[in-house]
Amino acid sequence: MTKQNSKKIEKPWAVYGWYLGSWGIGKVVEEKHSNCCEIQYCEGQMYPPELWDSKWVNRFQNPLESINYFLEHNSNKDHYYKKEIIIQEFLSHFPSEKKNLKKLLAQSKP
Repeated sequence: MTKQNSKKIEKPWAVYGWYLGSWGIGKVVEEKHSNCCEIQYCEGQMYPPELWDSKWVNRFQNPLESINYFLEHNSNKDHYYKKEIIIQEFLSHFPSEKKNLKKLLAQSKP
């Protein structure tokens, strides 16, 4: 989040992409206005967050919701994503979320 904008972001997790499905999971770090947001692709990334038009972004309260959405919208006969692989990839990009994601996964088990 930038120093100028300390407003808490209501739904900070995002699945972004367009017509060929979702591309990835990121974190919204700034809301530019009602139809754009900046997305960070990983913690400590060396380049600035990218600006996305909100029509290509689905936003969520927590990382597990974004992982589940990504899986639901990217399973097709040509390429199948496994939840374990997506979780590993997510944690490699956002290692500080490990404890939170572990808690969310434990709460979601029947």
